[in-house]
This record gives sequence, C-alpha cells and structure tokens, in this order.
Amino acid sequence: MKKRTRKTYLNWTFLIMIVIVGTILSLVAWKLGKNWQNYRYQIELDKALKDYASALETEMVRLETAISSLKSFFLSSEMVTHEEFSIFVQPYLTAFDGIYVIGWIPVIPNSTRKAFERRMRREITDFSIREFNVNGQLVRAKKRDVYFPFTIAEPRNEQYDIHGYDIATQPEILSAIHQATDENMLVASGPIDIIQNEQSKRGIIILLPIYESNPPATNVTSRRNTLQSFVGGIFQIEGLFERIIRNREHQHITVTIQDLAVGGEDDTTRTFLYRHEALCETCAIDSTSSMADRLFTSTQTITVGTRRWSLTAAPSNFFFRQHRLLQAGWLFATGMAFTLLIAIIVMLLIHHNELVERLVEQRTQELADSESRFRSLVETSNDWIWQIDQHAIFTYSSPQGKQVLGYTPQEIIGKTPYWHIHPDDVDRIKVSFNDAAKQYQPLHNLENISLHRDGRRIALETNAAPIISQNGELLGFRGISRDITERKKAEAVIRKLNDELEQRVIKRTAQLEAVNQELKEFAYIISHDLKAPLRAVSQLATWLYDDYTDKFDEQGKLKLELLIGRVRRMGQLINGVLEYSRVGRIDEQQDAIVLTELVKEIVESLAAPERITINVDSTLPVIHGSRIRITQLFQNLISNAIKFMDKPDGRINISSKESDDKWQFAVADNGPGIDKSNYQRIFQIFQTLQSRDDVECTGIGLTLVKKIVEQAGGMVWVESIPGRGSTFYFTWPKVLSTL
Repeated sequence: MKKRTRKTYLNWTFLIMIVIVGTILSLVAWKLGKNWQNYRYQIELDKALKDYASALETEMVRLETAISSLKSFFLSSEMVTHEEFSIFVQPYLTAFDGIYVIGWIPVIPNSTRKAFERRMRREITDFSIREFNVNGQLVRAKKRDVYFPFTIAEPRNEQYDIHGYDIATQPEILSAIHQATDENMLVASGPIDIIQNEQSKRGIIILLPIYESNPPATNVTSRRNTLQSFVGGIFQIEGLFERIIRNREHQHITVTIQDLAVGGEDDTTRTFLYRHEALCETCAIDSTSSMADRLFTSTQTITVGTRRWSLTAAPSNFFFRQHRLLQAGWLFATGMAFTLLIAIIVMLLIHHNELVERLVEQRTQELADSESRFRSLVETSNDWIWQIDQHAIFTYSSPQGKQVLGYTPQEIIGKTPYWHIHPDDVDRIKVSFNDAAKQYQPLHNLENISLHRDGRRIALETNAAPIISQNGELLGFRGISRDITERKKAEAVIRKLNDELEQRVIKRTAQLEAVNQELKEFAYIISHDLKAPLRAVSQLATWLYDDYTDKFDEQGKLKLELLIGRVRRMGQLINGVLEYSRVGRIDEQQDAIVLTELVKEIVESLAAPERITINVDSTLPVIHGSRIRITQLFQNLISNAIKFMDKPDGRINISSKESDDKWQFAVADNGPGIDKSNYQRIFQIFQTLQSRDDVECTGIGLTLVKKIVEQAGGMVWVESIPGRGSTFYFTWPKVLSTL
C-alpha cells in the first residue's frame, strides 16, 4: 500500500513539474511573440511610409521637371503671350493638384517700375507691383531697389489675383531667390503661408533663374548682374500630398511633413508643413500627443530641391486590424494547451494498461467499420470492381459484375479475365497486362469489347493498379471496369456530325469563291463599261470648249468648265473605288521595302510648291508589304498635307518610332488642322471637310489609307489642333499575317 502511495505521489509530483515548466515556457513564448509582433507592425509601418516618401519624392521630381520645361519654353521664344502661356501650362495644371500659381517672374529695378506697370496694363487692367499687408490683402508694394513680381501666371484666381505680387516680400522666398541666383540651379524655399478661400495653408515656392546670356556666367557676381527673370510657382503641400495617396492602399496612418533646416537633425530645427490624418474613426493615439510619445512611429527623409523634408508616420486602430498578425496571447494559450496535453498524456500513461485495452477494442471496431464501409461503397458503385492474382485468376468480384456482364460474383471468381473479352481484343489485352506486370505499372483507360451473358457486345474501360507485397513481389491487380457503350455510340454520332460539317464548309467555301469571282467581274465592268462613256463625255466637252469657245458667253464657258471638272472628278471617283475594292481582294507580292528611299521618291513625284518644306526622317525602317499599297498609303497622306496647306511657310515631317512588335509612323503638318468632331468622319468614304469646288478631292484617299493599314493588322488615327496643324499616325506590324 505504501509502495503504491509513493508511486502515486511521484506520478503526481512529475505531473505538477510538467505543468510548472510548461507555464514558464509559455510565458517566455508570449514575451518573444509580443516582441516579434511589434517588430512586424514596425516593418509594415516603415513600408507604408517609405511608399509615401518615394511617391512624394517622385511627384516633386516631376514638378521640378515641369519648371525646367517652363524655362525652356520661355528661352525658345522672344516674347510669350498670356494666351500661349495658358495653353502651354494647361497639362501641368491638370497633372498637379497642388499648384497655387505658376508663371514668369521678371527682375524689375525700381527705376523701371512705372514703365513696366504701364506696359503691363495694356494686357491686365489695373496691373501694379503689389505685396500682402498685415490683413492678408494685396496692396501696392512699397519702394524697394528691385522687385520680383508674378507677371505671366496661371491659374487666375478670381478672389486673389496674383498678377504683380512681389515674391521677395517674404524672407523665406527672398532667401531662395538669392540661392537660385548665385548657384544657377532650381531652388525650393522654406515653408510659406498661402491664402486660399480665406484660409491659410502651408506651401513652398520653387524657382529657376533665367539669365541674359545662355549659358550663364560661371561666377556669382556676373550671375547677379545678368539675372533677367525666374520661372517657378507656389505649390500647396496639401494638394501635392493628397494627390499621391488618393489611390494608395496605405491610407490608415497619420503622416506629418516637416521642413528641416540645413544641417538640422533634432526637433528644434523642424518646421511644420502638413499633416495627413489617417482614414479612420478613432486613431491609435490622440492627435495632439507628441510624436516621440507614440508607440509606433516611422521617419523618412526626402530631398526637395535644396531642402530636406522629414515624413513621420503613426498608425491608426484600423492599421492594426488591417495588418492583424498572430497574437502573442495565442502563443501563451497554445503553450498552455500543449502543457495540458502533455499532462493528459502523462495521466494516460499512468493508466496505460486500461488505455491499451480500450485502444485495441476501439481499433478492432474501427477496422470492422472500415471494412463495412468499403463493402458498402463497392456494392453500391455503378462500376465493376474486381481483383486478380499473379496468375490472372479472379479472386474478387463486386456485385456490379452481374449488371455489367450478366454474371454473379460466384460465376466470375476462379476464372481468367479473357473468357468474357471479344476474341479480337484478347491478344491486345494480354500484352497490356503482361507489360504492366513486368514493369509493376498501372493500367489507364484500357478499352476493349466484352460479350454480355445475353450475347450483347459491350464496351468496357478499365483502370487497374498492381498489388505489390512488402517483399516487392507482384501479387496481382486490383481494378475498376466501367461500361462505356453509350459513350462510344455518342462519339460515333459526333464523328458523323463532324464529317457533315466538313462537307458544309467545303460547299460554303466554293460559294464564297463564286462571290469573289462576281466581284472581280463587277470591278471589270466599272473599269471599262463606266469609264468609256465618261471619256466620251469628257472628249465632247473638250471639243465644245476648244471649237466653240467664241460662241459662249462667260457664264456658258464657266458651266462648260464645270462640266469638264465634274467628268474628271467622276473618273477619279471610279479609280478610287476600284483601288479601294482591290485592297485585300487581290493577292499581291510581299517585299522588303526601304522606306527612306520609297518616301523620297513619292515626295519628288508629288512636286510640292516651293513654299512647302518636306522633311523625311533618315532613320525610316525597312518594312514588309505590297509596294503598291505602301506607296498609295504614304502618297495619300503626304498629298493631303500638301493639298490643304494654308500657311506661307508650310512644313511636313515624316517620322517613325519602334515598339516591340510594330512600327509607328507619323505624317505631321502645320496646316489648318481638324476639329476633333471630324476625326472619324474624314476616314469615311466620299467624306470631305471642304467643298470639292474649293479643293479638288474625291473623299476616298483617307478611306483607302485606313483599309490598307487595317488589312495589314495596324491602326490609323489623327491628332490635331485647329489652326496649328495635324498629325496622322498609323502602325505597321513587323511580321505580317495577311495583307
């Protein structure tokens, strides 16, 4: 009794020790899990802020590029009007949400101030050089040695007209002016206040100097003396930042942007620019608390011009829900559960004898249930399940064999499989089984014809797997046979339908060939039977004009000339229709065409007037296609540009560029241009934008161009600005399928 009591005491002591050790390990796992969880949250926060910082830096680089383009625009023209400037900057106003004003800022000494203001009032009423007073109102600027007023500016703000505003009145901007002048570089200012809709918001100004000489002088003194103006703009931080995050997924963090003074790294040198609040109902920490007090924060620094900005992020409650990780509490719970499991196992081991008996009984019952389930599945299956030994003798047959072959399991067991197989298939099936037995391989979808007990021929599909002993010996095969007689009948019906469909296709192809022949004959009729009377009318009209011109008055001569012109136009229309009908209908030879040579030949043949200059890019590629069609393609586009040119110094440029699988060509002119509403109409047959009496035109040329390009697998379109010219684009595949 004492021995049993001692053993019981030792067993329970061992069990308690397991619980204590398991609890300690679970607490350690909880602590490690908590640290790992915080580490992963920090990584996700750093990743989100890095995405914001990269996007903001990219946006600022795009903005700096736009300012550089603005400088090039002013340098390329002796005088820029407000209208030209408005058209030029319109894409930038659309591309950047944070533009408060962008424009040209000349350097105006005090001695020329009045003359400059009088000159500017010719375009802008009541123009004067102004500054903001203490109430935030624009008033006439005080006397200074030099002024830097916004002169040409967009967009125009009805409430705060920025024209004439002297940007040098703010110390931050004046510092940026001096730095940009001395270093001849694009400079961003420190934070400035922008008044918009009676609210003050943070912004910056970006400036790029323009000197009288280009390139500018290399020393600082000369640069200051030759400074002519600036291009730049005032930009609202909120608009720039909100644009880049609008469609981003990291919208559940609060981001604060601060400007860093040069060389500054601690908080005392930071100036607040903008804060984007997280998109959540309740943030993780009150927004008024210090950044240093927050549980999770992340900081990124970016460069904006010559300034450095610091971005600091803090997560919201939704951020933690969005990036929900394995909770540390679950580690503790899992550890305790594992400890409890070990304790239970130990308790079970204490009573192992009883447990073994119960397990043996349970396993025996499970095996019996498993065998019962197997037999139930086999007996209810629609397929015939069987088993043969290594001598190809049936050792098992499911009851379904009677439905498939008409024989009971007792009649099948003890026989070979070949007694029910049709004699024509016996040898093939034997070879398949023998090969599978030699290689210990299964049989898949083996089909044969078997004979039913009632004499019917049935089609069987068999799948079988080898039975291999632990010693690696083949014990036989276990397989499933399925009656596929109805499926075979359906396949035969489908084959018959396919044969009938093939005959219909052959018949329909012959009909299409007949229709194509009729089209060829119709084209022949147009070419000969319609053009012949036209030639006769033209000849008679010409004779009347030559022989009886003195008998007609001026109105009669005019009508006779109109008759001759109409007949000529009808002939051109017939020729155009014939060419249009031939595209894609007539097989033409495909050649490698050197476009540089071909286009130059076309230009020479068109004999453009001297007032029109045609430039052909020397890098035009070699393409494949019908030489006739490609000649028609370029000839129509170039002749249209010549025909409709309304400028005394007309310019036509032909160029190309390459992509992965095609070439893109462009025929550009500085002619009258095309209204956007007519982009589709001009490619329709017989459609013209001008009266045929004003410009001789059939209305088929661009239609022919469209058909040639699309027949080759390309696309054609036009881009135009009315009054400033048009550019016709088309693509041509590098590899042609059909033309």
